[in-house]
Amino acid sequence: MAEKISLEKISGFSGKFNESMFWSGLQKVCSAVGREVVYKVLQLYYVLQKDDVATSQKALIMGALAYLVSPIDVVPDCIPVVGWLDDVAAIGIVLSQVSKYVDSDINRKVERKIDELFD
Repeated sequence: MAEKISLEKISGFSGKFNESMFWSGLQKVCSAVGREVVYKVLQLYYVLQKDDVATSQKALIMGALAYLVSPIDVVPDCIPVVGWLDDVAAIGIVLSQVSKYVDSDINRKVERKIDELFD
C-alpha cells in the first residue's frame, strides 16, 4: 500500500533541493508530466525566489521541487502514468498552500520559461 503524501513528508525533501538538480531534473520530466504540470512547478519555483515568502513555506516549495526530480519516490516514476501521480500531488498540495504569492509577474516568467522548455 502506498504511503500517504503529507506536508511533513514533502518538507523533508527540502534539504535535498538545489538549483542544478532542479533544472536538470525538470528537463527530464517535462515530457513525462506535460506542460500543465510544468507550469505549476515553475510557479512554485518563482514563488521560491520571492523575498516575502515565509521560510517555512519556502521549505515546502523546496521539498516539493526536490521530490519531483528525486529518484526516491513513494511511487516509483518508472511505473507508467501512476508513477508521476505522487509527484503531481505533492506539487498541487504545496501550490495550494502558497497560491497567494502567484501574481502576474510570476505567470509572465512561467510563460516565457514554458515556451523555452517546450519549443
